Formats: sequence, C-alpha cells, structure tokens
Amino acid sequence: MQRLNRVADVFAPLLALIQQEQEAKNPGQVWLIDSFPVALAKPGRRFEACIAKALADSGYCSTKKLHYYGVRVHVIGRRQSGSLPIPEHIGVAGASDHDGKVFDQIRPYLHNNELYGDKAYQRPDAEAIRQTQNLTILTPVKKQ
Repeated sequence: MQRLNRVADVFAPLLALIQQEQEAKNPGQVWLIDSFPVALAKPGRRFEACIAKALADSGYCSTKKLHYYGVRVHVIGRRQSGSLPIPEHIGVAGASDHDGKVFDQIRPYLHNNELYGDKAYQRPDAEAIRQTQNLTILTPVKKQ
C-alpha cells in the first residue's frame, strides 16, 4: 500500500497524457452524456437522513418520479462503434444539482466534438457554444 501511495501523484498526469494522445488520433469525438440517481435513504426518510452530509442532499428524479436523498452520478462516454461507450468522465454531485450546472463545469474540456444527451442538456446558448468551442449539443426533439 505504501508503494502505491508513493506513485499516486503520477496517475493524474499519466491519464491526461493518454487522453491527449487519444484526442490527437481522433480529433472529432462523439460523446454521450447522462446522469442517474443513487438513493442513499428511503423516500420516507429523506429529511432525517445522516449519510454523506457533505455531498448528498434531497432531489427529484423526473424519470422515475422519485423524491430521494442521495447523489447523482454523471457520466460522459466516448462513442465506439459496435460496443458500449468508454467512460471518460464520471462525477458525483448532490441530488439537487441540475444536469446543466454540472455540464457547465465539464464543458470546457470538450472541443471539436458532438455531444448527445437527453432533454436536460438542452441549452438556450447552444449556438454560441457551437461557435466558440466547436461543440455541437444534440438533444431529442418532441414530435409535433
């Protein structure tokens, strides 16, 4: 364990180097983004929960129609043909943090790409993002 602790500082720059090599090989990436809830307490106990107070809080998942106490896990994956996406970013935020707020923190690292997400990632400034970062955000459109 001590040997692993001594080299722990090497992993972050090494991962950054690997990602730069991947971007050099494939400059036009296609990304998939989504999030999902992780309930840490039953819905009836969400106001009395004492688990992970520094990170978790109360939130609502509209997909599951669920009020819960917990966190949201946000995943951005790189598309690969014929297989599941390769996760490039996995982050954890409080249940009350909206997907758009978390996306704004991740967005500066995504250039020259297409990003597919659900309607939570629809942006009024999508055209400005496309022009400044060359990032096209594609979300579903409801059929009339």
